[in-house]
Amino acid sequence: MERTFKTYNSIIFTHNRAETADKILKAIKDFWLTKGYAPGARDIQKAIGVESLSTVARHLKYLRADGKVIWNEGDVRSLRLPNMRIVFD
Repeated sequence: MERTFKTYNSIIFTHNRAETADKILKAIKDFWLTKGYAPGARDIQKAIGVESLSTVARHLKYLRADGKVIWNEGDVRSLRLPNMRIVFD
């Protein structure tokens, strides 16, 4: 079986870890589109089906370092994708 790798901020992920990171990015986007506000870590955990909250936290840290997600330190539910435009009616 051939192993594939993906890099996030110089951190090499195996296919499974890269797949988890991609699921997290999709979960963030989907949550915003359906709920209209940012997901929390537990929302992401539930959406991607992992048991450990630390898995989500670790991937978010890597994704943030790579510029794939952004949030304001200390602000609740400020997680978003950098290319997202948020429009309030």
